[in-house]
Amino acid sequence: MQKATVLLVAISGVVALGIILSFYGNQVLFEDLVKGEGNVVMGEDLIVSAELERSDSQRGIYAIQIVEYRDDISAHILDPYDIEIGSKVMDSDLFEGEFEVEVDGVYKLVVKNDSTNPVKIFGVIGPEPDAGAKSLGFVSLYVLVIGLIGMIGVGVFAVRKRRRS
Repeated sequence: MQKATVLLVAISGVVALGIILSFYGNQVLFEDLVKGEGNVVMGEDLIVSAELERSDSQRGIYAIQIVEYRDDISAHILDPYDIEIGSKVMDSDLFEGEFEVEVDGVYKLVVKNDSTNPVKIFGVIGPEPDAGAKSLGFVSLYVLVIGLIGMIGVGVFAVRKRRRS
C-alpha cells in the first residue's frame, strides 16, 4: 500500500502542475487583449480600441459575446484611419474573428445594435497570441490528461495489490 501512496502523491503533483500551467497559459494568452462591455442600444455603439503594431503581430483577433442574442447586432473592425476592414452580422451569441494588421496604430471593434432594446455585449480585441503562448495551453491540457490517467492507473494498482494480499 505504501507504493500506491507514493505514486498517488507523485501523480497529484503532476495534476497540480497541469492546473498551474493552465492558469498561467490563460494569463499569457489574454494579457494583451483589450476588453469592453456595455448595454448597447440604437445610436450608442460599444467601441473597444487596441494599439497594435505590425512588428508584434501581423494578425489581430476579436470576439463578441451577446448575453441575450438578437439578430440585429453587427460588429465592425476599423483600422487606424477609421476605414472598415471587416464586418460581421451576428448570427449567434458568440463570435470570434481575425483581421490583418496592415499598419501600426489603434484598431477599433465597433458593435452596433439596430434595435431600441438594450443588449448586454462583451467585446475583445487585440493581437493574435504567438505560437508559444498557444502551445502552453496544449501542454497544460496534456499534463492534466496524463495526471488523470495516472490517477486511474494508481487506483487500479492499489485495488489489485489489495486483492493479492
